[in-house]
Amino acid sequence: MQRPCLLEPPAGTSPSSPIRRPKPAFAALISAFAKTSSGTGVSFSQSYGPSGTQATDVASGLPADVVNFSLSSDMDKVVKAGLVSPSWDSGPTKGMVTDSIVSFVVRKGIRSTSPPGPIS
Repeated sequence: MQRPCLLEPPAGTSPSSPIRRPKPAFAALISAFAKTSSGTGVSFSQSYGPSGTQATDVASGLPADVVNFSLSSDMDKVVKAGLVSPSWDSGPTKGMVTDSIVSFVVRKGIRSTSPPGPIS
């Protein structure tokens, strides 16, 4: 059984890119799940992209069992599409699986108006 899952980082992404961080955790989870009776014969098709794009794609009908979002506004898209309960953030963890943050350190001389580009 093939299960869609949005997890694989895009080609050309820096190893330190924030979107590569979940990959080792999900590799461990998928491996552990495969060892259970529920996981027998299940495989995952993994892809990854920006949070907002993933939210739009899933809300528009892209099948996915697991998706990582960066912003609550991305979650709002799948709630509005009727795919997730409006009370997704009412439990003890408030819908969060981690309390990590993304931070960018910019060396002196980089203008704050620089256009976005690849992380190197």
